[in-house]
Amino acid sequence: MSAYAPIEVGVEAYIVRDGQLLLGKRKNVYGAGTWGLPGGHIEFMERSEDAIMRELLEELGVTIRPEHLALLAVTDDPRPEIQAHHLHLTFQVDIGEQAPSLCEPHACEEWRWFTLDNLPEPLFLPHARIFANINSGRTLRDLTPRQPLRD
Repeated sequence: MSAYAPIEVGVEAYIVRDGQLLLGKRKNVYGAGTWGLPGGHIEFMERSEDAIMRELLEELGVTIRPEHLALLAVTDDPRPEIQAHHLHLTFQVDIGEQAPSLCEPHACEEWRWFTLDNLPEPLFLPHARIFANINSGRTLRDLTPRQPLRD
């Protein structure tokens, strides 16, 4: 694989209301049957804030503004075993009293609130890594073993 292969950049929303985190059960997509955060990939020439606002409108039917966002974590997720590399920008998002809707039933079975100390299993592996990053108390954390630099 070329050192210049594309890196996918994803945006995820960490939405907590009354001590509960919003997660969706994935279906007909990578990681089907696992629970994950709302979000998706940044499109070419799209700003990260615009991407998460678009994804939340598409997936949950909620409208947010930039002032409802705060960057919570950046997770570097190289996955050499599947020849993929993702960078995740996770935003803490305030959706106010808006009720999330199931707007993409082809990709998500349901949205459900879970207490932070009792998240469901199985978690979508890339998002489990995001949770580990958030729980570490660091904004940026590389969760994979370091490989020696190559010339």
